[in-house]
Amino acid sequence: MGLIYARCGCPKTEIGAQSLCMDAQRNAALDWSDLQLLVTVRAAGSMLRAARRLGLAASTVSRRMTSLEHAAGVSLVERGTDGVRMTPAGEALAACGAELETGLGRALRELPRPGAAMTGTVRVSAGDGFADTVVSAVAACAAEHPGISFELALEERVVNLVRREADVALRTVHAGETSLVYRKVRLLDYGVYADARYLATRGSPRRLAELERHDWVGFTPPLDRIPSQRWLRARTAKPPRLAASSFTALLAATRAGLGVAALPVLSAAGLVPVLPGSDLPALPIWLVVHRDARKLPHVSAFMQALINELGRAS
Repeated sequence: MGLIYARCGCPKTEIGAQSLCMDAQRNAALDWSDLQLLVTVRAAGSMLRAARRLGLAASTVSRRMTSLEHAAGVSLVERGTDGVRMTPAGEALAACGAELETGLGRALRELPRPGAAMTGTVRVSAGDGFADTVVSAVAACAAEHPGISFELALEERVVNLVRREADVALRTVHAGETSLVYRKVRLLDYGVYADARYLATRGSPRRLAELERHDWVGFTPPLDRIPSQRWLRARTAKPPRLAASSFTALLAATRAGLGVAALPVLSAAGLVPVLPGSDLPALPIWLVVHRDARKLPHVSAFMQALINELGRAS
């Protein structure tokens, strides 16, 4: 049976603390199957229901819980006539066990099998402005490797890849985490755009100074700090007609004719460029992956598909 070992690092200069440390070390080996049992007991709410789920005798479950409490050196459950309640220590240990069980299951599912078709799940995070590009890369990768599945989270926050909240991310910022690998795949060029109906009503500015008399749409914080947003805001004389919290909403507002907007060139199809040649600052596009995730064949295959797609985008 698998054992989980814990080390205690208390100072050896204090006799009382050293005694506690020795007790903890004697009981530091936790049986993995008993930890799984604790997770089941927490979910079932009683020893009897846990025993039924596991196909064990209730007495066996009770005995193993007592053994786990002895190994942990602390009470994990409060037994009652109507079931059990987790103690704070039991709740913490059960949550840890559930997390370990989930991570182990994912790791086992994603292990490469010699001679087998490539399988696994790739978890991707990107801003919603990259949705079309990422989905196209998913389609290309899935066509070549039907055994790979995908999870796509479109969100403006920077996900924590160090904690493995995702396998791969597209970012326009470099946070400098040493355990992550950043690859700059291209620059994201920006321009000023508007819907043709808006320009037909309000006229098209011919000089930068004329932007002051135009309505515009932009982002709410923190996205309003994007360089292209600051550029446009500095050249307008009033607050945005609409401030959006997502790129999808910003693009929809521009297409609805609410005003001019600073948009990525690759996302502005169907809109009219305003003051072409303006010096809006570009943003780098970073493909980011955890060093360990990069070694997984299915993650590596998707990364290449995404690089190819970003290279084709215009």
